[in-house]
Amino acid sequence: MLVCLFHGSTHMARLGASFLAFFTLSLLRPTCGRSFMSTGASRVDKDLRKNHLASAGRSEDVFIFADGRSLDDSDCPPNCLKCSTNGECLHCANSKYLNPSKWTCEDMCPDGYYPEGTGTSNRTCTQCASDCAICLSPAKCVQCQSKYLSPAGVCGSSCPSGYYAHTEGTCRSCPTRCVSCSDWHHCDTCVPGAYLTPNRTCVVDCDDGYYKDDTGASEKETGGVCTQCQETCSKCISHDVCTECRKKTYLSPTDNMCRSTCGDGFYQRGADEIGNTCHECPDSCRICTSSSACSSCSEGYFLTPDSACDTECPDGFYANSTLRSCQPCPAGCGKCTAGLVSPVVCLECIDYNLLSHRGECTRTCPEGYYPQAGNGHLGGVCVICDPSCIACQSREECTKCNMLLYLTPEAKCEMECPRGWTWRGGLDLKEPGVCMPCGDNCAACQTLEVCDVCKNRRYLHQGRCVKSCPARFYGLTAPSQGEEGRLCRNCRVNDYECFSPNAIVGKDPDPMLTVIAKSRQNDYYLYGGACHPKALCPVGTYPRRGEETPSWPGNFIGGICEDCPHNCLSCSSPLRCTTCRRNTYLTLDMSCQENCPVGFFGVGTAETGRTCQPCSANCSACQSQAFCTKCTNGTFLTADFSCEAQCPEGFYSRSPADGSLDGRACEKCLGDCLTCETRFYCTKCNVLPQVCKSLFMSSVGDVNTLPPQTFHDFAITWLFAFCFARLFAWSCCLAA
Repeated sequence: MLVCLFHGSTHMARLGASFLAFFTLSLLRPTCGRSFMSTGASRVDKDLRKNHLASAGRSEDVFIFADGRSLDDSDCPPNCLKCSTNGECLHCANSKYLNPSKWTCEDMCPDGYYPEGTGTSNRTCTQCASDCAICLSPAKCVQCQSKYLSPAGVCGSSCPSGYYAHTEGTCRSCPTRCVSCSDWHHCDTCVPGAYLTPNRTCVVDCDDGYYKDDTGASEKETGGVCTQCQETCSKCISHDVCTECRKKTYLSPTDNMCRSTCGDGFYQRGADEIGNTCHECPDSCRICTSSSACSSCSEGYFLTPDSACDTECPDGFYANSTLRSCQPCPAGCGKCTAGLVSPVVCLECIDYNLLSHRGECTRTCPEGYYPQAGNGHLGGVCVICDPSCIACQSREECTKCNMLLYLTPEAKCEMECPRGWTWRGGLDLKEPGVCMPCGDNCAACQTLEVCDVCKNRRYLHQGRCVKSCPARFYGLTAPSQGEEGRLCRNCRVNDYECFSPNAIVGKDPDPMLTVIAKSRQNDYYLYGGACHPKALCPVGTYPRRGEETPSWPGNFIGGICEDCPHNCLSCSSPLRCTTCRRNTYLTLDMSCQENCPVGFFGVGTAETGRTCQPCSANCSACQSQAFCTKCTNGTFLTADFSCEAQCPEGFYSRSPADGSLDGRACEKCLGDCLTCETRFYCTKCNVLPQVCKSLFMSSVGDVNTLPPQTFHDFAITWLFAFCFARLFAWSCCLAA
């Protein structure tokens, strides 16, 4: 800066110098500005004070302004210690601040200036930074002109982190835990550890229905966001992990999601709008409704009646592997199990029922088993009979025997009947074997009809017990004259009647026996050590004549009663049976066969006496004389089971595929077909067409009342006559 100072010994010289200096400052003031004036004025003020004091006899220099003004302390405004001649203060007193914009002393600095100095004087207002409208120090701005004031007192184009731009151009602090915000009520980002809510506040814990989302937070070094849970989730810790459900949904522990229903292995707890959960069923349950109520069981477990799953079912129920449940046993069954063939097999019966071998509870045991009573109300069991029995009352008491065994009087099944009894049946299960008591006076027998040993002083004669022996026989008594063992023996050859008082059973006949012969007979036959007349050979034998005695012509010796062939009950020769036994049939060739030959049918149902009778003519198989089942010799089996040379009207003939003459049959034609070649090929109808009926109405009346054959024959005759008449008339016309 340029300052001109004149320093002299004389008072005028000082005044001239002061004036020149003040004038120079006046010229420079418009150019130098307030800053220069304030600083320069202080310096000029110092020089002026020296000049002024010097001129006042105080040996101080005097400060002269360039415009000729001088400092005159007596003319300064109040509180101004030094000022210019025109009244502009240059130095303030009384703790006032010099306002450079007005050159006045103020209690406070104006906007755009900040105070400096601490004494009662020498205080001044220094201009703030260019972008600061109000400041407290060079580094502490309190209001910016067109920018935002930071909390540090610095003006900037935007507010720092944690602050927002207020409408007055200031940066105000964001709400608690906000890193950035748009106003006091709306955060944009939060500090680490805090989360931005939907209403744009920062919280440590998100509200229900939201979860802490830290996605990208670590990279930005900011807090997270409270992200909304899924629609049915009232509380969650992530998008895929819900901790509480709403809208009557259930929290699944398997995936922590809200489901409308719990899956298999879980049950629903709660039925409220919110807070319902899924809880795991017991390990044995596949589906359950509570921790103690199962509705379906896991593999290896069965649903019991009390809705529990167990490896075994309680009494009265059995384990159904297909349904995995305990199904009730049948009525009367206390314990049961699943069967391999039948659905269920009972193991123990109740209510006095009996357990059969099929695992069923019945009131009575099936054949082949006997009841064994149980304990108290518990039922008994059906115990299998002895293998020899097919029915029994107990283990020791049989009621029906197996084949080839016979029921004895002691209720046992034996291969032989005891003495005094004979067998009947036993050859098949249709007629089980049984021991029948021999007839009266018979001590031992082969059959009911043939006795072997007599008792009660009776004599055995040809299988019967008689009081006395008949003609041609004499009686033998037992050695001890007992009640049993007596028999009739043949008289000797030619003796018709005889008597031997010393004949004893068990001894050979004595030639010297006393025999009284009443007549002589020829042609006797030996059987069982006795001679029998021809007509009295035992049943099952036939008389075979012996050799003629040369010395006695017509007298034959050596004849015997020969056994009949197999299955013959009676016969007249070895090749001619007269009666069959053992369910066989007497054929036309007088033999006994199990089945009748072709062309014959069996008659009889008893064990003996069955015969074969011939079928009707041309019948190769039949059930009776009037019931043929197969025809032969080219005849046809009709609907009435007879064999005819031709099929009747309304039927057609059907032959075997091989063209055989046997086995032909008559099949009925269809509908109103009178004759046909096959079932579907009719050759003559049962009634004539309606037009033919109308032609005959006048002559025969109602044709429907005529028999079919009569109507047919009459119609043919009538048509022939009608056509002949028409032909004759036509020929006459030609002749004319």
